[in-house]
Amino acid sequence: MRLFSVFLGLTVLTEIFANLASGPLRWATNWPIYNSFMLPEYILYTLFFRSIIHNQRIKKVLNGFLVLIPIVWVISSFWLLGITVWNSYMVLIGDSLTIFMCTCYMYEFFLSEDEIDIKTSAEFWIAASTFMYACCEVPITGRLNYLAAHNEQATNWLLVIMYLTILYAYQCRRLINIMSS
Repeated sequence: MRLFSVFLGLTVLTEIFANLASGPLRWATNWPIYNSFMLPEYILYTLFFRSIIHNQRIKKVLNGFLVLIPIVWVISSFWLLGITVWNSYMVLIGDSLTIFMCTCYMYEFFLSEDEIDIKTSAEFWIAASTFMYACCEVPITGRLNYLAAHNEQATNWLLVIMYLTILYAYQCRRLINIMSS
């Protein structure tokens, strides 16, 4: 959970800076901020899932992702699209990897011999919300360059739903303490 807390803190700082850039700083675009955030975002997702997935073969695949993600980011951000254009390629690849990681975790979770209460499993809720967001973002991102020029509301609502579910995941720790006392 500490690693995921670092990720959320970085997300908040990115959102603040992106809003400052497009508002008071009057940058032409804040895409470079969001494009730069994608590199640590997908690396932190991979590290998080590597810490909660037990299958050693999947962990080796995730180690490969940790090498692949920066390479894909550099190629797509600087050679294919440029840092000032929304990097939809990285989002499509990163979200596809995220869907894979969430699926692996859920598969392990539901086949586990251990009795785990879904209501109190923060990792489950983080994986579920991330899975839902990534599955919905992939088809939207395919059209995001069009949506960015016309209307971004679809992805904003997905973010709200995902972060509300993550808030519930953090509340799971409180539920464990309340139920055990």
